Amino acid sequence: MNRTLPCVFVLALLMAAGAAWAQPMAAPLVKIPTVAVMPFEDAAIEGDYGWTHCARRWGAGAGVADMITTELLNEAERWRTFRVVERDRLFEVLAEQDLAAGGRIDPATAARVGRILGADLLLTGGVTRFDVEDDWIGLPWRIGIDAERHHATVVFEGRLVDTEKAGIVGHGRGRGTDTRYGATVRRGDLAGLDFGTSHFRESMLGRASERAAHALAQEISARIDRLVGPSCEWLLEGDAIVVYVEGGTVMLNRGARDGVQAADVFAIRRKCQDIFDPLTGELLKTIYDDIGVLTVREIEEKVSSGEVVPAPDAPGEPRVGDVAVRLAET
Repeated sequence: MNRTLPCVFVLALLMAAGAAWAQPMAAPLVKIPTVAVMPFEDAAIEGDYGWTHCARRWGAGAGVADMITTELLNEAERWRTFRVVERDRLFEVLAEQDLAAGGRIDPATAARVGRILGADLLLTGGVTRFDVEDDWIGLPWRIGIDAERHHATVVFEGRLVDTEKAGIVGHGRGRGTDTRYGATVRRGDLAGLDFGTSHFRESMLGRASERAAHALAQEISARIDRLVGPSCEWLLEGDAIVVYVEGGTVMLNRGARDGVQAADVFAIRRKCQDIFDPLTGELLKTIYDDIGVLTVREIEEKVSSGEVVPAPDAPGEPRVGDVAVRLAET
């Protein structure tokens, strides 16, 4: 009986099994969400205030979205918990999908556009208030003389849509005001103005719009931050992220291309609690638990690894999703 073939077969199986055991378990995907801002519904804006981009005519809703995108870019740079799709790319896709005119976009459509853009989240919404109210007030220091007061109010309502699940995962509201006294202000004076001009930004409605966009961006940033974390698909991005843990070895998603060097030291921290303003919903502070300190021993192009010395009273072992903050040299 020829026993050579079975022996070779068994040996091949053992080698394959050994190779499989030698491979580390795949770490969960570590990423932060990408956000795109769709044109807002602009029914509350009377008249043609205008918005021009790439030699095409856009509605006021696109101008509002542009202002919000600018504020979101600032929030993204500040907190590093999400990325924002560039406006040029967004307008290009909207034109291709024949959605440049704006209007209400249902979650299913938002999900489709988001996938084309490579966005995990889409911010849609509308302008629910955009007006100037006038009244007269008495001036106590000039008896018998009144002054005309003009009060501009702008409100943006936003909805965050998950492009994979085609469902709404968060809401936000931004309100801005501006008050002036004296000469009469007519809304018709702003007709035809471009949202991107300094003339509009310096107007009452322009300043109120910028404040509303800023407030909404802060709320949306806080909502996104609530979505990310070790238990979610989207993980908070710090100086580095723990992407793999095996025994005493911890691997980070930063390597030689990011300037990591041997003997660099990272503090491993775990998000514990967010502190929000109960009145505005604004994220005020994030509390972290100290897990330990990692000293880099091995470096590759995209990753680095080392062992972690546990911190006193650490709540647990390092795990995927923990934040790794590079410590300055002393």
